[in-house]
Amino acid sequence: VIQLGASKDGKDKCASLSGIVKNHPDLVAFKKKWKAENGAMTSSEGKATKKAVVDLFIVPRHIADILQLDKDEVMAVNAKTEERKGTGFLTKKECNAIIENYIDREGLKDPKGK
Repeated sequence: VIQLGASKDGKDKCASLSGIVKNHPDLVAFKKKWKAENGAMTSSEGKATKKAVVDLFIVPRHIADILQLDKDEVMAVNAKTEERKGTGFLTKKECNAIIENYIDREGLKDPKGK
């Protein structure tokens, strides 16, 4: 399911994760089984809901402190799902918003728009 190889800098010849084999038979079988078990769920209101697997990110505390980022944004206080609220697990869109806010606040935008 994972692919090992040399590190990008070439220092480590064999112990780096170099990719994921997305069409590996075990992974394909797992995805089919997972979809069959979890694909269509119902919420407490009786509405049909779907589970999804998404990449989540965490801004390290020392980075948030150095850049003086908004603590509520970094802790995902306004996350769409109740499970993520206040956990610090951020979606890509939320991370991009934090970065954009930082760039605007610090006046780091390129005046030429590049």
